[in-house]
Amino acid sequence: MGVTCVSQVPVAEGKSVQQTVELLARRLEALGADKQGTFGVDCETYHTAGAIGTQGQTGKLMYVMHNSEYPLSCFALFENGPCLVADANFDTLMVKLKGFFQNAKANKIESRGTRYQYCDFLVKLGTVTMGPSARGISVEVEYCPCVIANDCWNLLMEFMQSFMGSHTPGIPSVFGAKHDSVYSPGDTMVQYMELFNKIRKQQQVPVAGIRVFQCCVCFWLFSVVWSVSGIRSMVLRIGSVVLWFFGQCFVQGISVHQQETAGKGEIPAKRKGRASVTANSYGTELLIFYFFF
Repeated sequence: MGVTCVSQVPVAEGKSVQQTVELLARRLEALGADKQGTFGVDCETYHTAGAIGTQGQTGKLMYVMHNSEYPLSCFALFENGPCLVADANFDTLMVKLKGFFQNAKANKIESRGTRYQYCDFLVKLGTVTMGPSARGISVEVEYCPCVIANDCWNLLMEFMQSFMGSHTPGIPSVFGAKHDSVYSPGDTMVQYMELFNKIRKQQQVPVAGIRVFQCCVCFWLFSVVWSVSGIRSMVLRIGSVVLWFFGQCFVQGISVHQQETAGKGEIPAKRKGRASVTANSYGTELLIFYFFF
């Protein structure tokens, strides 16, 4: 076990998640890296049960993680807290503790992909998924001969620049806490936990932004039509409805595009259903807008 850096690579413009992963793989193979099997890291979220939660306070989240590099171990982490390393039976213990910790199954996230060996470096290119959809790309780079982070960070960064280019990450926050102490597998899992939480938050931002933009479009159309005084003809009504319809279609198109470029290989069924509900709500808004004018 050497010193490891885990980071996220954004999806290349005009390409899908899988195409971007293949692009990175070709760069590694051009350097002379060899495939060395596959890997997998998964993370399940547990939250404190409502029965023991303090009223008015948000319960703590615990992340139970597994890494294929350590098949007999299980990692339990709290945000900004300790990392517990246990054996594989810890999952069974969590089932017995369901009265205290409840599994948020919808939040399970994992990264799976291919391992590459290049001299003293081990590189893992992974596709981060939640449910059936791809959410992003993870890159794990390990320098095997060294166990002191500060002694090899410059070498790690130079190697990552050779195939990641401008997307080379900065020094991980976990390195700052290590100083000259020995790097451990738990430090790698902390980096994966931070990466997974970052990707989860990235999926929530576009939806909120699109709703705000929809309100702006609605207000703008309302102001334009209202400023035309003395005109209540059928032409104006039809024109306002058409403008509103195309404005909503434009906004919906931006929403789908942002979800795809954020790393989704496809729009999951749950999202499609939500889109259809939103489309139905547009019909109601159109009728209200039409009869108001």
